[in-house]
Amino acid sequence: MKKVNQILLVDDNPADNEFHTRAITKSGVADKLLCIPSSRESLEYLRKSLSVEDNADFATPNLLFLDLAMPGMDGFEFLDKLMALPDPYKRKGKIKTFILTGSLNPGDFKLAMEKYGDLITGFRLKPLGDSVFTDIVEHYFQ
Repeated sequence: MKKVNQILLVDDNPADNEFHTRAITKSGVADKLLCIPSSRESLEYLRKSLSVEDNADFATPNLLFLDLAMPGMDGFEFLDKLMALPDPYKRKGKIKTFILTGSLNPGDFKLAMEKYGDLITGFRLKPLGDSVFTDIVEHYFQ
């Protein structure tokens, strides 16, 4: 099975992070998993990753899972700011971004796809099991 170099998990819920970390690790789909529970810190990581030519210290993730309901800056605000980040090395478009939420609100899905469709690859409900990660890697990382 193909692996992705790095997955970035942006979620403020420790229980969800622990569950998803275990599922990702068990699935064996990632060489590296970076879990940042703060949307602001995650955005800063991506700013550094996108802004330098040699980004070995801040590798651009291949796969990003983003929670919507977070304190300080929710997932939609995060996407607004991500869209505005400079991307001189054209890495932003290579990140497969999945909204990861417990929300069943169809308005969230509609807003995400209409406003952020250029950034978002898909929308998944929490929690994600092992097979979801392997299915995503098989489908999007051929």
